[in-house]
Amino acid sequence: MNSEQVTPSGQRRAFIGIPVDKAFQVQINRVLESVRASRRDISWVPEGNRHLTLAFLGKLPDRQIEALLDSFDQTYRQEQHFEYGFTKLTHFPARSSRLIALTGEPAGALAQLFDRTQAFLEGENARFDRKPFRPHITLGRIKKVQKTNDPFELPVDIRMSVNTLKFFQSTLTRSGSIYSTLREVQLRHGRGDKALPA
Repeated sequence: MNSEQVTPSGQRRAFIGIPVDKAFQVQINRVLESVRASRRDISWVPEGNRHLTLAFLGKLPDRQIEALLDSFDQTYRQEQHFEYGFTKLTHFPARSSRLIALTGEPAGALAQLFDRTQAFLEGENARFDRKPFRPHITLGRIKKVQKTNDPFELPVDIRMSVNTLKFFQSTLTRSGSIYSTLREVQLRHGRGDKALPA
């Protein structure tokens, strides 16, 4: 397929999110082993595109994105790393949906990080998607609509180390989205903590 960029010039699609590190990729792949064998009708998201979105900004002018990048590091300077647990592999956002995702509850340190992100964007007068926070990592998409009538829900118990936040650019192409990092910030480790592997 042609990989021609379809995002208008002078604007960029952007979002703030948590990348998936190598250790968590391994956990995800273990969960998917049995699903991949039994569900040939699902198109799986490439590992490099897996992430947890904190705020989707959509298309913004370049100048506004640059202004947000200037404040990004300072916004999260006092935030500490933490672990977050996922409890289900299921259809998202509803049982009839074609997307398959890892999901968990919007609670604890992750909910606080979401609130900090919203406050940051509101303070910068940035437009962003204000849907209620439903933590998830999209892993696949059912190819045929009728297959959504055969829902599944797999309980899981896997934990992600949240060490890094990224300001992503999402470039739409004919063959799918390409994510690139515009800015990255490392969360603090408390006194006496050991740094978790990236």
